[in-house]
Amino acid sequence: MINTEHLMTDFSLRFLKVLATRCRKNALLIVASLSFAPLYAQTTYKVESRDLLLLLEKQQVSGFQGLKLLSLEEKKNRRVLTAGETPPLFTLSYSAPGAGQSQLPAHADSVAWKQIGSAATADGIVFSFRGFGNSTPGSDLSVEMKLEASPEKDGIEISYRAAAGSGHASVSAMTIARFSFRDFGKQTRLFLPHGSGIVLNDPVGLGPRNWKHGYPGYAVPMPWFALWSESTGPDGFRTNRNTGIYLGVHDQNGSRKEIACTIGKNIQLQVTVQAENMYEPDNEFSIGGKTVLRTLQNDWFDGAMVYKDWVRREASWFPRTALDENGRKDSPQWIKEHSLWAMHRVSPEEMTPVMKDFRQAFGVPAAVHWYYWHKNPYDNDYPHFFPRDGFREAVQELQKNNDIFIMPYINGLLWDSRDRGMEDWLYTSEAVAGTSKGTDGKPRLYTYGSKESDGSDVRLAHMCPATEIWQKKVLENVLRLARENGTKAVYIDQVAAAIPELCFDRSHGHPLGGGNWWNAGYRKMLENIHAELARAGLNDVAITTECTGETSLPIVDGFLTWHHQLENQVPAFSAVYGGTIQMIGRDYRAGKTYAERTEPRMKKTNEPLACRMKAAEALCFGEQIGWFVPTITEEDDKFPFLKDVVHLRNRFRTYFYKGEMCRVPQLDSNVPRVTADWNFYDSPLISAPALRTGAWKLARNGKTASVVVLFANTSSENITASVKLELSEYGIDPKKMSVFRIDANGGREKLTAPQIRQPVTFTKESVSAWEITCL
Repeated sequence: MINTEHLMTDFSLRFLKVLATRCRKNALLIVASLSFAPLYAQTTYKVESRDLLLLLEKQQVSGFQGLKLLSLEEKKNRRVLTAGETPPLFTLSYSAPGAGQSQLPAHADSVAWKQIGSAATADGIVFSFRGFGNSTPGSDLSVEMKLEASPEKDGIEISYRAAAGSGHASVSAMTIARFSFRDFGKQTRLFLPHGSGIVLNDPVGLGPRNWKHGYPGYAVPMPWFALWSESTGPDGFRTNRNTGIYLGVHDQNGSRKEIACTIGKNIQLQVTVQAENMYEPDNEFSIGGKTVLRTLQNDWFDGAMVYKDWVRREASWFPRTALDENGRKDSPQWIKEHSLWAMHRVSPEEMTPVMKDFRQAFGVPAAVHWYYWHKNPYDNDYPHFFPRDGFREAVQELQKNNDIFIMPYINGLLWDSRDRGMEDWLYTSEAVAGTSKGTDGKPRLYTYGSKESDGSDVRLAHMCPATEIWQKKVLENVLRLARENGTKAVYIDQVAAAIPELCFDRSHGHPLGGGNWWNAGYRKMLENIHAELARAGLNDVAITTECTGETSLPIVDGFLTWHHQLENQVPAFSAVYGGTIQMIGRDYRAGKTYAERTEPRMKKTNEPLACRMKAAEALCFGEQIGWFVPTITEEDDKFPFLKDVVHLRNRFRTYFYKGEMCRVPQLDSNVPRVTADWNFYDSPLISAPALRTGAWKLARNGKTASVVVLFANTSSENITASVKLELSEYGIDPKKMSVFRIDANGGREKLTAPQIRQPVTFTKESVSAWEITCL
């Protein structure tokens, strides 16, 4: 619903000066040049959905106009969500054509636009911005901003299109989804899409911070935020004090973006989208997808459901046709049913006995992510991966009973600039043409800590996935492993971790700079790999990659989740994508602990607890367990708990490859917290509830068939706690259900409905589950 109110007033120069101080620099200059009695006008627009009210104001001073966001209000409680000083709804970056030009901002609310037209549509309103300022390169800029809303449904959606308008200008980027939200005190909660997802408690109280990462990539797999407030009720469970807000960018093609959050007195969220053919004259681009605002009734899980619903309807990367009642039908069955992973860096003769012992000790099928299987050093002489002597024989021996699976490492991004020892072998003659290049036309070279034989840094080029040379090289490496050496999986590093680069090589055939062409290049590459494997009769070979960049989901069978290592993690990625991709492992390797980094004399004292915390969280998040060094089976203070976690997951594995994640069950506030050093780069100590829980469901004919509720007590003490299950939300009728408590060894105990509502004691360092079946 769109309403407008018009106000027309003549102002004196004195008032104009006051107005000018509220405008941005370019608008200030314009105002300062006006006559002594300029005409000032304003028009107020109300954009209203069932749950939200957005107020905008068009301001005009002597023929120049700007459109300002006044406020965003949630209607249920008549509460203004935005802070007093609201940022512009968009900022368009532009310049004269050519790289190296100074980038200038055109803000939506700067009173510097020659014209801002508006036209009502059946589902909202369209604003047309024309001409920014009086001089080139901004004088012919144009932006179309469409807002969609209806009193009959929740949410406001905003889409954008921008154009340079002439050969004298180029548009390079646009910042959108830009809102500054109020802080609601210590009960404020902020969800950031970092890794699996994290929640900041009282974010303003934590102090000023800036958070910014590229999408899609290792840090930001999904572009959405959630903000709400909560407190603990008299029953000891969390309750949402007021309606929260969801802010996401729903881009069907997953174009490159920067996702940012700035926390000061308020919480400012924004997304920046880079233009296709940036720095080219007279370019234009549609800002991928829509900015979506929705109210939330509970917490981050509601936000995940908003994004999940959209992904399943519209995202180009969602594997709709590849899903059936058995999960991903294009993934090998073995990796869907798998539960246990090792990670090792040894020779073939060492790998064979250690993996046999590992598999026997755990008592379930095992897989190993094998590094250093190749002759060249790690992060050196890439991409020339050739196996060490005895590799093929070791693969055959380990895989002969179909209970051990080999997944070697190769890289999907890097080419060494000295790719045979100290020699430039094929880099200049073959690779340079396919490297990602900057605006200067030169390849981008990076260092990863590896050294050449003379002690100098190994300098590795990032390859452009849109090029034929790189697509063929990665295919060659995959086929060498799967077809010639018989491995049941191949891990291609960095595909879902590396943020798409802005490549400016015209010969590659993709738009220059931004867009979704990087994702499309990898999609073509991996589709060709799958097709070649199928032609060779190797449909049981799994392809995996690093991290969880969502646009890679349909072209791989698994994501390595080694980076899920943050404070206050929540399983948001699992909530959106559970059952459509396998998530593999955490990093359990022990480097220097936080204590050792901060106080060198201190020793590692809590590593067993850290292992329990990671494994418990991974179990509840639906991840496959491990990435263990195989000799962990010899560590009595870790192995028993880890084995139980693996066995419990294996028992309920069908939930994780053909089911969906449910809202995480609540535990009462009496559950203690535990703290340990997770030994992950420079992260500090990690604190989490000692008792972790999660819930997953299976459906039959569109209705819930059963739910498994998982529990993992990481503490060295028994814990008694009450559990709050959202049975109706799970699709369960409490009068028509059976409940069994099941432990890691398969022991079963029938429970009654009243029993699961009463406090329960969970044995120290144990895992268990409740399986609830609809009758």
